[in-house]
Amino acid sequence: MFGKAKAKKTVVVETKPYHCMNIERIQSELDVNVTTGLTPSDAEQRLTVYGLNEMRGGGRPSAFKILIRQLANLMTLILIAAVAIAFAIKDWIEAGVVIGVIVLNTAVGFAQEFKAEKTMDSLRKMTSPTSRVLRSGHQIVVPTVDL
Repeated sequence: MFGKAKAKKTVVVETKPYHCMNIERIQSELDVNVTTGLTPSDAEQRLTVYGLNEMRGGGRPSAFKILIRQLANLMTLILIAAVAIAFAIKDWIEAGVVIGVIVLNTAVGFAQEFKAEKTMDSLRKMTSPTSRVLRSGHQIVVPTVDL
């Protein structure tokens, strides 16, 4: 009555990180020779195809976004709910104290995060990373974004 169900073939593609592969396989997959490296024209062509070696969207967030992040964290939302409850039961003093805590917490958090973002931005501007690469059998130094 019931026939044997056909087993589906599954193809397992082995994908390992490059540090787990042998050098011959890496050379084959990346189409490169480890003794001579890339030619300048190959490097330029790959740069055109793959783009610059840089992180996207690394710009500094606006002050408004930092403020929203400070107000939208869980603790602040709980305190806002406490203020709403205090207003609902007409406990004006408690509501005022909690509002003061929210303002103080938001101000301190905003100041710290804004200062940290400015520091990170200035550190990014100070660094000019370079890499030593092999081009046509010669070692040269290029900006890391051009890899």
